[in-house]
Formats: sequence, structure tokens, C-alpha cells
Amino acid sequence: NVTGVQTCALPILQQANAFVLEGIYDYTYSPKTSFQIIASSNVNESVYEGVGFYKSYNLYATCEHKILSNLVLNLGALYARSDYPHETYVFVSSGREWKKRNDNIYGGDVSLQYDFRTWFSIYAKYAFKYRDSNIRGFEYSNNRISGGLKLKF
Repeated sequence: NVTGVQTCALPILQQANAFVLEGIYDYTYSPKTSFQIIASSNVNESVYEGVGFYKSYNLYATCEHKILSNLVLNLGALYARSDYPHETYVFVSSGREWKKRNDNIYGGDVSLQYDFRTWFSIYAKYAFKYRDSNIRGFEYSNNRISGGLKLKF
């Protein structure tokens, strides 16, 4: 799955001059275990005033293992980087200055899924994400527990 150059009507994103690409690699190790790696490069519109857009690079790896015929364990790991090409006016200990922002994002998740039927299952998931930014105030960590039902039609 490869996407070409992204065309956008927003003038600020037209300045990005970046290549948009996504690749997916699937590998089946055994009938019970499979791996997937997803890598992408993208241009994103920023919600921060004066920033316009940022470039993001993502790498996500996942492993799926069938513990039983109807119980599936999923493990995932994430690394992402966001680069903001425009300088942002920020507060620092010595006052204010202009800086180009960049973020490194690390994460992981684990989930269990129980299949009642091929078309109906329930799941529970824990996900963690940490963003490390070179500009104070943009760092965060996020722990999330979720669950739900899946219906396939």
C-alpha cells in the first residue's frame, strides 16, 4: 500500500513540499502468530497559531498471537517524530525566543480479544503514549484502558 505525493488546497500545506508515503509489511510466522510493521511519512495541518503544518514520521510494529482458537493477544510498539519547520515564539527561562519545535513520541499497547463467533467479539486494551518535545509544555504522557464489542458484517 503506497501513497504518492499529497496535493492539498490549503495554501500553507502547499508550502510543505513533502512526500507522503505509507508502507505495510505483514509476516505470518505460524498459523497462530503474525507480525505487522507500518511506516509512514505525512504532512499534517497544525492547530497552533502561526505554525501552519508539521511533518510526521511514524513506525508501528505489532504482534498478534492466538493463545486459544478464540482468544487473541496483541502487542504493539510505536515511535513517531514530528518536525515543525516554522519557528514558534516560546517562553524560556531567560525570557522569550524563537524555536523550531520537534517531538518524539513513544508508545505501546497490549490487548486481549475473545471471539464468541467469527462475527462477534469483545476486547480489553491498555495503551501508553509519551510525547517528548524540545519545547516545554508540549510534553505529555497518556495511559488509556479501553474495552468494547466488535461486530463484523
